[in-house]
Parts: sequence; structure tokens; C-alpha cells
Amino acid sequence: MPRKQKKRILRAKRRDWYKRLLDRRNAVSAHRPRFEELEPKMLLSGTTFYADDFTFADVTVDNGSGVLDAGDVVALTDFGGGTAVFGTDAFDTISAAISAAGADDIVSVGAGTFVEGPQIQISSNLDLVGQGAGVTIIEAGGNTTTSGEGRGWFLVDEGVNLNVSNMTFDGAGNLIWQAFRHRGSGTFDSVAFNDIAYQASGSPYGGTAIAAFGSASDIDVTNSSFSDIGRVGVLYFGSGVTGTFADNTYTGKGAGDWLDYALDISAGANIEVSGNTISNNLGVAISDGSTSAGVLVSTFFGAGTTADIHNNTLTGNTTGVAVGFDGSDTSSVTISGNDLSGNGNGVSSTAPTVDASGNWWGTNDEATIAGLVVGDVDFSPTLTAVRIPAVTRASKATPRCCA
Repeated sequence: MPRKQKKRILRAKRRDWYKRLLDRRNAVSAHRPRFEELEPKMLLSGTTFYADDFTFADVTVDNGSGVLDAGDVVALTDFGGGTAVFGTDAFDTISAAISAAGADDIVSVGAGTFVEGPQIQISSNLDLVGQGAGVTIIEAGGNTTTSGEGRGWFLVDEGVNLNVSNMTFDGAGNLIWQAFRHRGSGTFDSVAFNDIAYQASGSPYGGTAIAAFGSASDIDVTNSSFSDIGRVGVLYFGSGVTGTFADNTYTGKGAGDWLDYALDISAGANIEVSGNTISNNLGVAISDGSTSAGVLVSTFFGAGTTADIHNNTLTGNTTGVAVGFDGSDTSSVTISGNDLSGNGNGVSSTAPTVDASGNWWGTNDEATIAGLVVGDVDFSPTLTAVRIPAVTRASKATPRCCA
């Protein structure tokens, strides 16, 4: 082909790419129409129940027993003032407050460390609100199982809307298969997940912070952090599963006999991934040679999986984004506006054609970039420098597998 004709084709391709990039910044990708119809998720407006480390020193009106017990009026020091009745709307465990709460109520948790579990079931709409990640800390009270509903430390029933914010979940010292086994919808905002693992080194290489797999689950995870996770930060699994994973930080365990994936999107889930920092996912499972990745997308467990991955920093991973499990995979993935520098491979695909144009790879040299992709990955044109544009989203009043 004559050189001038090649240049004309390249210019046309670049103009088309810039138009597509602008379209992505101003609207959701065409294959994710649900975001055009998404209404803001609102705080619940029911009764507030309080969980704190109440003692007799907090009692303002004693029922006469001289010790803290049901019926005493306690001061809500951690909650900005006011009083509540111990055993009615104030409790010294989170599980007791959740049991007392009804549909659309709020459980507000004070500062401190609370040991809860081994399992807490949430069967009605609820807001679970702490005083801040690292300030309100929930520790596991026992091991989960490796099968069935017992896998979940927190078990969220089908159809339930759960909003969790401003707290830490720490599984240290326990075997946790899934911190949240979630069949409902809702949000996680400003939440820290630490040490969620079930024999992370060696089989079963387990541990997932949030497993979303309901028949109609819409789960957004925002402004949250994940560290020392056994295997997966958030597993989005199933054709009825949608959600946004945005502005989070996932830090893998580095090199070793284990696996790390900030996200595992599969079995027909439809997910937007934006504004995150994902790094240090370098483990290799000695048992079968499986490798880690920042984000894993596949249709191995079911067709229809889609992911729009944009404006993230994915660096220092074995693979930034791994698409597909085998040669029959049909995942639909768009990757744009990301920093993909410093990975072993920036993007890999076992079969699907992946649009990975408009990313920064740590270099402008196309021959070098070609060595950073595996499979059918269209990476041209590329960004010429690190430019991760800010992401504008519709405001939301609250944060809102396989199984």
C-alpha cells in the first residue's frame, strides 16, 4: 500500500478514535445502556439503631439494677449526642442491632472494634454506617465454610438493598471464603477490606471480599480499599449482575504461591470499571500455573459478559487486564484512557477482539507495545503520555463465582 494512503488511513483512524474517546467521557458505552436510565440511589429513611461498646458509664438513666442492661438509657457519645434505650434501639453488638432493625432501617456503628460472626444474615433493606474506615473496625468471629451459604461472613438475601459505608472489615486470624455473599443490590462506599482469605497460599487459593451473584443484583463499590485479599476483591458473577467499581484501591500480595484479581467479571455480568488504582498482582499458583491480573473478564461460566474499563491506573501486575479463559471466550471488553505501564502484559486475550486503543503503555514505540499484548488486542492509537482524565459521574446520595 502506498505510504500516502497509509497515512490517510491512519489519520482517519485517529480522528475516529478521538471521537470515540470524547463520546466515552460524555456518555456510557453503547453496550451499557443501563447507566442512561440509572436513578440516584437514596439513603434509607427508617429508624436508626445504634451499635457501640456501651458500658454502665454510658448510662444516663438506670433502670435500677446498677449494671448495664435492657431498659437503661444510654448516651450516644460516638454519634454526636442524644440518647437511646439499651436493648431497644441501642446494642453492644452489630448483629443484635441488625436483628432489631426492620426494612429500610439504619444501623449506625460507633468507633471501635467489634467481633462479629461467624455469620450475620441480612434479610431486609438496610443501611450499615460506621464512623470511618479504620475507625469502625469489624473483625470476624470465626471461620466460614467452603460450600453453600456458609461461605459468607455476611449473607445478603435475594432482593435486599444493602448500603455499607465508612468501616473496615478485617478477617485476620480466620478463614474467610467471602466477606459478603451478596444476592441483593446496593452500595459499598469508603469501606476497607483487609485479610479476607481462605488458605490463600495453596489450594483452594480462596478469599473474596464481595461476591455479587443475585438474579438481579446491582452493586456499586466506590472509594474503598482492598489489601491482603486471598484471591478476588469483587466477584461479579451472573447475567443478572450489574454495577460500577470506581475510585477504589486494590493492592495485591506481590509475588508468591497465591493469586490476586481486583475484579473477576464473569458469567454474563455487565460492569463499569473506572478511576481505580490496581497494583502488585503478581502471584502464581504453583498447583496449576495460574497467574494473577488486575482485572479478569471471561465467559467461561456463562455468555454475555461485558466490561467497560476506563481511566484506571493498572501497574505492576502480571497482566493489567486479562480477557478470556479459553479459545471459545466471547467477552466484550473496551479498555481506554488507562495507565497500563509497568505490567508484564498490559492486556491479554484468549479469543475475543479487545478494543484497547487510547491507553498509556509506558512507551510510544508501537513495536514495544506490541510485545505487551497477547492475542487479538487492538492497541492503536495510543496515548503519548500518562493522561488519566477525571471521570464525571451522576451524583449518588449513598454508596450503594461464583457462588
